[in-house]
Amino acid sequence: MKKIISVIVSTIMLILILPISSFAAKSGDFTYSIISQSDRTCEITQYSGLKKKGTLVIPETIDGYTVVSLAQYSFMMCDFSEVVIPSGVKSMDRVFSYCENLASFVVTGGNTEFSTQDGVLFNADKTTLIKYPEAKADVSYTVPDGVTTIESMAFESSLLTSVALPDSVTSIGASAFRNCRALESVTMTDSVSSIGSAAFYNCEALKSIRLSNNLSKIVSGTFLNCKSLVEIEIPQNVTFIGMQAFYHCDSLTEIVIPESVESIESEVFNNCKNLKNVIIRNGLTEITSYCFGNCPELESVVIPESVVTIDKNAFTNSKNVTIYGYDGSYAQTFAKENAIPFIVLNGERELTKENNTGDVIINTDTITIDGESAENYFVTIPANTIIDWETEAKNLVYKVESHLGYNRILTVSVAGNNIMTYSPEPNLNLTLAYILTGDTNFTASSPVIYPIIDKTITVNIAKEVWANAPVAEYSDILTFTATIS
Repeated sequence: MKKIISVIVSTIMLILILPISSFAAKSGDFTYSIISQSDRTCEITQYSGLKKKGTLVIPETIDGYTVVSLAQYSFMMCDFSEVVIPSGVKSMDRVFSYCENLASFVVTGGNTEFSTQDGVLFNADKTTLIKYPEAKADVSYTVPDGVTTIESMAFESSLLTSVALPDSVTSIGASAFRNCRALESVTMTDSVSSIGSAAFYNCEALKSIRLSNNLSKIVSGTFLNCKSLVEIEIPQNVTFIGMQAFYHCDSLTEIVIPESVESIESEVFNNCKNLKNVIIRNGLTEITSYCFGNCPELESVVIPESVVTIDKNAFTNSKNVTIYGYDGSYAQTFAKENAIPFIVLNGERELTKENNTGDVIINTDTITIDGESAENYFVTIPANTIIDWETEAKNLVYKVESHLGYNRILTVSVAGNNIMTYSPEPNLNLTLAYILTGDTNFTASSPVIYPIIDKTITVNIAKEVWANAPVAEYSDILTFTATIS
């Protein structure tokens, strides 16, 4: 019996000496916990007046305790348009998420941890941008020079269409631009070395973005559901691409995975509805589950010899794909086992030229006619171009099919005399000036462009030029020069 009483007494004493901070108290709309009884400090853990409008002034003290901390999500989904943060607050993390009417922050004088500029919340020395108010009316924003870190969820759900980051920014946190549905462009410099997961998740209007060349990883969900993303270049220093990094990027049509990439997680390009052509450079060893799944428009994937594992579901529901690879490679074995068309890249062709039915076809390789590898090689293709009377603009197409060795570059240039000529009889020569526009210069780096790419050039003749021109056909010779270096 004495032993039982002793245990009960010990339990009571243990309860009595527990920190008071483990007990929640309530004062008005605020629920708080005591951090230190001796220092008389507390943390706001919950707020019940979230649907109130206007300005929220967070109190300096509650029941005689100084407010020094705001708990995570304690004011989430509030309806206030302005929030005033008192001088004593020393810490807070993701406190004001999903506050869709919040347009401005104010930090009272004397706060040593936080500050504001134009209503945007920063740390004290403005090296970290903590929160851009979701309802702030501006459509463009330039992050102040000196900021090094964009905090997690900093721009989440903002109304911005464009954001410019200064050279000082080195880190972009997880979900930093999540649900920025109007965001079309982000200007990023090479100073950025890390981007957190889901950083641009649901940025449905984002069309293109230049990633920092110092980026080493594209982590999970970075561009998930960026449905308008038309083009993106994966930097040469990237070694890892995380799960669903480009999931549901419906407007993406082509992607090149550089030789630096060593690892790709599952579903990276899953559900990219318009993805057509993929080039994987030598370096990657595994193509993971659903990596290119549910891509109904996918036509070609170039797989290097370094790939030795392909998951059986890598191309699930991508029924139009053809794999391009090397004879005897694992890619060839996989294609055969899964009834996927396969084209061998080993059989290299000589550099050739054609000019058939009005189209110029440039079929190039790094192998010369005698079978030796060409250090520099070029071919010129003349094409007779005819313009009918009173034609102000005519589109011409040239086709490029390229099979290049690694680290080789194909350049195609198109030039003319800029004068159309009419010569119906001896001693009579009429000319018309024109301007050549469009894809007059095209550059492709190795290894392959498949299938044939159509490039368009336009012959433009000003309307007034035809005023004194007789009815006839006018012609000029366009020269197509293909160079490999």
